[in-house]
Amino acid sequence: MLAKLEQSAAAAGVRELKGTRHIVFVLPKAAKLEVLAHVPFKETLAAALARRKKKVEELVKSPIATDLPQGGLASWVMLDPARAVFDQQTALRKAMQLVLGEKPERLVVAVYGTAAQRRHAAGLSAYAAWINGARLPERKKEPGGTALQSIHLYGHRASDGFAGLRAVAEGNLLCRELTVLPPNELTPGSYRRQVRQIAKRHGWRHEEYDVKRLRKMGAGAFAAVAQGSAQEMPRSCTCATAIPAPKNPWRWSARASVSTPAATISSPRAACWACTRT
Repeated sequence: MLAKLEQSAAAAGVRELKGTRHIVFVLPKAAKLEVLAHVPFKETLAAALARRKKKVEELVKSPIATDLPQGGLASWVMLDPARAVFDQQTALRKAMQLVLGEKPERLVVAVYGTAAQRRHAAGLSAYAAWINGARLPERKKEPGGTALQSIHLYGHRASDGFAGLRAVAEGNLLCRELTVLPPNELTPGSYRRQVRQIAKRHGWRHEEYDVKRLRKMGAGAFAAVAQGSAQEMPRSCTCATAIPAPKNPWRWSARASVSTPAATISSPRAACWACTRT
């Protein structure tokens, strides 16, 4: 489950951050810290940069962590809109991991800059916090700490709470959770059950095809994918189809092609592998 998102349109100052234990400062690209008005604890960041003999603009690629005067742990990162979104996401992931390594239950994210810069940074930051704060299933060792429970975002407030990004993060997390499961746990049968639950939750019509029907339809590729399953063939080779309401004529698929308002899902591991890469 993803962390709960709380939002404050006002920028975070020293008063708002009093008692905060884990915070990520997301700054716009700048050559000097002096141009970043209203950013608290700039002296702490300046001292850390001087000690490490780094320039402030290096935060675009290499975030750093500092201890704050009130005892909290902070990471600092800059976003350069001229860089590719993937590169910006990578920088945010590095910044998040500097504080999430302590397995906090609450994370504060403070974005600064112009209104457009804050809006852009807020969306990327919320998504990065969601997917990096979640815990994946552990089977070889005891889970270390709890998952992130809440995120407080300062500097921008989205009216929909970034609903679209949250949906993408939920799909990302689901695929990652499934792909880390061992083969004896992620079976075609267990995968079908999860698809049924998702279809029921979203009000999709759902239908499964057995091997006989698949072969009759000429869907040999689907039958071939599941041949390595230890389960008997009629149970392991199925196809679950989730169809949204008629008002949403889109096709959900691990592939990019769109032709009909239907989604066909076959092998659990193959489908999840593809979805995490689209």
